[in-house]
Amino acid sequence: MQVPLDRVLHPEQGYVTAACRALGIGISAWRHPQATSTCVEKADLLGWPQHRIVKALYLADASCFVGIVLPELGYRLDAVSLLTQTCSLSRKRARAFRMNRCPEGMESGTCTPFPLLRTMDMVERLIVHRAPALENTVVDISLGGSGPMAHHVSCHLRYGDLCAIVRHTFGERVLEIDLDPYLLSSSEAGLQRVELA
Repeated sequence: MQVPLDRVLHPEQGYVTAACRALGIGISAWRHPQATSTCVEKADLLGWPQHRIVKALYLADASCFVGIVLPELGYRLDAVSLLTQTCSLSRKRARAFRMNRCPEGMESGTCTPFPLLRTMDMVERLIVHRAPALENTVVDISLGGSGPMAHHVSCHLRYGDLCAIVRHTFGERVLEIDLDPYLLSSSEAGLQRVELA
């Protein structure tokens, strides 16, 4: 069921609505009949292909987070190489990053590319996968939150507009790059990879 976006965003995510207004971006919020915690569950619920479900992964060390935003394509990421080459980290420091905690305002299964404003001082960088084949495709994105109801809510917008929203607010902290060089092959990842046409 479609719901007003302002009703499901945290007050510190109001920048999403402001950016959409300023940039002329269409976005809609949805409350789903069942909870989901994975991209596969969300794709099954919506009846959409998995690549139309966008995930936000947050890697953390003792002092900061790095967010990685990408569609579910059925692969794993070489996070150490990605962090050393995009965040100027040594391999030793990059190896210290783990996906073992979420920024405030999120939990496993609700991570969003739209972090709370107060947490952005801890998010060193948001890396968004450049996917030209998806630019004009409507995708599903979690909106964060915690507790059972947070797993029922998401938004729909064009994939190409996602980066515009976060860049409008967070500027140079947002890096849009092709993540293909950092993707493990399907045999390495043990998954079937989806290729975008």
